[in-house]
Amino acid sequence: MSTTNPTESSPPLPHIDLSKPRYDQNTYTGRARHFYETANPLNLFVSTRKLAEAAQLVKDHKRGAAPKGTTEDQLWKAKRLYDSAYHPDTGEKMLLIGRMSFQVPGQMTITGFMLTFYKHPAAVLFWQATNQAYMATINFTNRSGDKFIPTDQLVKCGLAATTAATTTALILNKVVQTRLPPLIGRFVPFMAIVAANTVNIPLMRLDEFHNGIQVTDKEGNKLGDVRSKTASNQALFKVLLTRVITALPVMVVPPIIMNSLEKRFPITRGPAMSTLLSVGLAGLCLWFAVPLSLAMWPQQSSMHISKLEPEVRESVLKVSPNTTTVYYNKGLKAHKHIFKETATMDKSPTTNIDLSKPRYGDNTYGARFHHFLETTSPLNVFASNRRLAEAATMVKAHREGQTPQGTTEDQLWEAKRLYDSAYHPDTGEKMLVYGRMSFQVPGNMIITGLMITFYRTTGAVIFWQSANQGFNALANFTNRSGVKDIPTKQVVGCGVAATAVATTTALTLNKIVKKYKQRLPHLIGRFVPFVAIAAANMVNIPLMRWEEWNNGIHVTDQDGNKLGDKVSKNAARTGVAQSVLSRITIAFPILIIPPVIMESLGKMVPSVVSNTGMNASLTVILTGLCLWLAVPMGLAIFPQRSSMHISKLEPEVRESVLDVSPNTTTVYYNKGL
Repeated sequence: MSTTNPTESSPPLPHIDLSKPRYDQNTYTGRARHFYETANPLNLFVSTRKLAEAAQLVKDHKRGAAPKGTTEDQLWKAKRLYDSAYHPDTGEKMLLIGRMSFQVPGQMTITGFMLTFYKHPAAVLFWQATNQAYMATINFTNRSGDKFIPTDQLVKCGLAATTAATTTALILNKVVQTRLPPLIGRFVPFMAIVAANTVNIPLMRLDEFHNGIQVTDKEGNKLGDVRSKTASNQALFKVLLTRVITALPVMVVPPIIMNSLEKRFPITRGPAMSTLLSVGLAGLCLWFAVPLSLAMWPQQSSMHISKLEPEVRESVLKVSPNTTTVYYNKGLKAHKHIFKETATMDKSPTTNIDLSKPRYGDNTYGARFHHFLETTSPLNVFASNRRLAEAATMVKAHREGQTPQGTTEDQLWEAKRLYDSAYHPDTGEKMLVYGRMSFQVPGNMIITGLMITFYRTTGAVIFWQSANQGFNALANFTNRSGVKDIPTKQVVGCGVAATAVATTTALTLNKIVKKYKQRLPHLIGRFVPFVAIAAANMVNIPLMRWEEWNNGIHVTDQDGNKLGDKVSKNAARTGVAQSVLSRITIAFPILIIPPVIMESLGKMVPSVVSNTGMNASLTVILTGLCLWLAVPMGLAIFPQRSSMHISKLEPEVRESVLDVSPNTTTVYYNKGL
């Protein structure tokens, strides 16, 4: 008779599937219990040794080798500890402050201070920035291990959310101070957080918003090969509403209690006591608000098939004719077990990817904005030479049909993004860093910020307008066509002409504003640099593209095939006009928003604006934030290959087109960048 060794491994509890939550996710109570356990801040106090033991037990159970005698409770406790500290996709231990279990201690501290110091502009800016930095840490730590999210995307979203939150808070604080009861002022941080989430979440999930998400059956099996934007929009709305509901009790209940306490007990009015109580109250609210709000909808949400787009519905019914309900991942934390796709799905062959075209297409404004947001990101400037060389090698290898085995689609597009940011599209040579489109934000934010600050004296106007046009000339020279060269003499000449126009415009308008300063608002003078830049662009771009303007350009069909042998001046001039309008649109928020904010800030905190260094620093920062979004927003207004009706062509060009393509009604042309 054989005896069993007590340490012998065997597959205990085979009915327990650790890839799924312990509690029924079809009920609100089950979901609440799940999130209460995984987000519990007490998980932070578990020792490293205990976490390692929990991870080992989970791994042993997955391969059917858990120690004999392990109970169900022990197994689920190990899974809870594992989920709280290890990444669900990579299995690596996560950064402590980025774990979901750190939400309560982390957020309670930031939120408590935010609720206490909500009146002063500097405090608003600091705590909103801190909050968004913390949220970015959480997003980065919990990012999907299968789908790469670039670090620069996290930073961009954080900066955009900080700008939205700070602007909202400052404006509402001003309104509250003059018209509303003091208690209302305590709710301003909540409104600022709502504004931040409204910006941050859609930007973080821009790819899903544009391209849609995969729908599945109840078991997680893919249905069809077409993604649904309807499902992605529903998921986006649910996550946004969840974030708002999470913030509601945390940022509304403590202010009401503190307002009542301060009326009855004067001791609670001091900064230290007020902060301590606000932090404590925020922590208590967070402990319950986080799991209760996250549990509102199942992670794997559902919708009736009739709500899908026709082409998605058709794709689903082809593979599953009896389907009436489809499922999708609403998003929070991407787990591998949610979708039962094949292990090679993310590493599918990438030979069908055409890197000569934008990833997101060119037919919608949103797609073009997404493309330019990536290619002009200033964070591309910080990519190391080694990383750029690796990206260039991967792009060139893919073009030659020699993509390294195992390369994912995301890795390929990431390499293309870095390649486009640093290498010339025609010559393939690495561009001068100061002339790259990704240097537009750091370069222009300094020049434009100082131009807005020092806009009154003649010497300052001449210097900063010259510096601006010099920087633009460098950008034009660096990004000039490698096929049809633009002479250096022409670039310099255009820069000189633009500088002369901008300087003359600025000095003339400054003189008019000064003459009629009794009649004109003080703020009007701050808009002079914008008018000067608009005037410069109206001269610079037509001169830079004088040959196109004077001689015309070829028109093509939708596939880029040349139509006829005549060139069209109408198409060329429309393209130039579109480029001018794009440049002016880019300049508008950059040269208008910072002056408006600084003017308002000067009325609220005069010492900030009267201090030249502080004034210039804040203006440069505000300009940079505006530039980050304004550049892709302006460039995306018109498609790179724009179109026009054939009736708008010159008669001889129209005749030439119809000779080779009698049924053509629309022609296309490159508008230029």
